[in-house]
Order: sequence, then C-alpha cells, then structure tokens
Amino acid sequence: MKHLRYFSMLLLLLVANVGFADEVQEETVPVTIDAAEYATLYYSDKAFEIPEGVTAHIVISVEGGKIVFQELSGVIPAGTAVVLNGPQGTYDFKVVNDNSETPLYNMLRGYDFSHLTEGGDVYYKLTVMNDKVGFYWGEENGEAFESGAHKAYLALSAYEAKEMGFFFDGLATEIRSIGTETLNDEIYTIGGVRVKADKLQKGIYIVNGKKMVVK
Repeated sequence: MKHLRYFSMLLLLLVANVGFADEVQEETVPVTIDAAEYATLYYSDKAFEIPEGVTAHIVISVEGGKIVFQELSGVIPAGTAVVLNGPQGTYDFKVVNDNSETPLYNMLRGYDFSHLTEGGDVYYKLTVMNDKVGFYWGEENGEAFESGAHKAYLALSAYEAKEMGFFFDGLATEIRSIGTETLNDEIYTIGGVRVKADKLQKGIYIVNGKKMVVK
C-alpha cells in the first residue's frame, strides 16, 4: 500500500513536470517594426508563426526593372530572410515546430550575427531615404556592408543589378500605399491575377506596372 501511494505521488509529479516543461518550451522573439511600418528578419534555427496584423515576404525575382515579392502564409520557415510589414510596434513572434523547407528562390539573405554581406555582387538594405521606404545601397556602388544580427538584406548579381538601371541611384524599389485614386487602374496580384480595387485585401499588388501595398 505504501508503495502504491509512493508510485501515485511520483506519477503526479511527472505529469506536473511535463506540463511545466511544455509551458517553458514556448518561446517568443520580440521584433520591432518602426514608424516606416517595415522591418527585416532572419533566424537560421527558428521558425516563426506570423503575428496577426503583420505580413512577411520574400523576394523571388527581378523582372522588368522591378522586384517581385511573394507573401508567406502563416509561418516563416527557419533560415528564411523576410521583409515584414505592419503597423508600428513590437510584436512577439512565436517560435514553432515547423519542418517547412526554406524557399529556394529568395534573393534576401541574413545572418544570426553582425556580418559583412555576401552571396551576390551588389547589396541593398531596407531603409528610408527622402521619406521613401526602399532597398538602398548600404555602401557606395552597392559594395558589401555590415549587416546587423537577424537582419535581412538584398543580394543581386551584377547582371541583375545592371538590368535595374535605377539601382545606380541607390534606390532598388519603393513600396507605396494604394489609395482611392487607383479605383479605375489595372491592379494585379503578384501571381498576375487581375483584381478590382474594392476587393483588395492586405498584401502587395502591381498597379499600372508599379508595386504597391494594401495595409
């Protein structure tokens, strides 16, 4: 009988410890989006659930002098550098167990520590210049620059950079908001599907050949 009571107490302790371990294992990483409403993020060993109100995008190609973004759905796989968009604030990105593979075609790069950019010939960082959000050279002529820990940057080949003539002014692309003046314009999703202005949801669209964002 004494052994039975001992076994019961031990079992209860084990159950309690399992519950406590599950609670401790839930990890979040705070990420701040500034007044420009954009930020970048990269973790080699952590997958994140995308918080409500925030979108995450990778860069999949450079076409016709423009950068093409692709929005991720639900989760940012480990090892994926992204551009975040959302209202200014600090968000808790929940670390999740996710085995999704890192997207193969992503021109964004990142490190877990401060590091000189690599993986391309010309490099750009997401920042604000002349009150415009965009990818700009981090150093003169797009040379390698010191990128911060867990930050993402854009790496292009010399050929891709040459195709983007206005890159040599420093600006790679602009992200603009869609307003009511676009109601009669031609609007397409990143995938090339035409949509009506009054049917738009949050995301990035091509409006008259220019990339714009709905917040």
